[in-house]
Amino acid sequence: MLELWVVRHGQTDWNLKGWQQGHHDIPLNDVGINQAVQVAEKLSGKVFDALYSSDLVRARQTAEILAATLNLSVQIDQRLREIHKGEWEGLTVQQIIRKYPRRVYNGLCDVITASAPGGETVRQVALRVIDIVSILEQMHSRVLVVSHGFTLALLTCMANQLPVKSFFSHVPDNTEVRVIRWNGAAITID
Repeated sequence: MLELWVVRHGQTDWNLKGWQQGHHDIPLNDVGINQAVQVAEKLSGKVFDALYSSDLVRARQTAEILAATLNLSVQIDQRLREIHKGEWEGLTVQQIIRKYPRRVYNGLCDVITASAPGGETVRQVALRVIDIVSILEQMHSRVLVVSHGFTLALLTCMANQLPVKSFFSHVPDNTEVRVIRWNGAAITID
């Protein structure tokens, strides 16, 4: 069984403004950098086989701060990216509801296969997350992963056999650390 220590990236200005980031490459702000330093200090002394990160700059910056403290190199993997939110990126939830009411309604009715215009579905993200974590499971026993709120919420649901559509209630805070025990044999995407 693979033990995943997962960390959501530090705060960005877009987090503060409530703007949907998705694949937009937004850097950490000063608070986010300080958050990453604090979590690195918290994890100091822990031993990991490897450190993997999303390729998006906010996750990479967080991972690089952790790597310096833990004496690890950062392995970059796009499969750890946030969900692509298409035309919704850069908008607040309120703006999305006003501008795309039908699309939001469809998403609430069919959380797994609905998407923002030009974005990814939950199913697509789940498949890429299962892909990378299944590979990590074959190579390591304890891994530190830096990723994004939605991606880590989805991973939490799948690893704990919770309904994937309940991901909204499992989004971690910036630089929140979770320990997930992954047993890929039990994964379903419904």
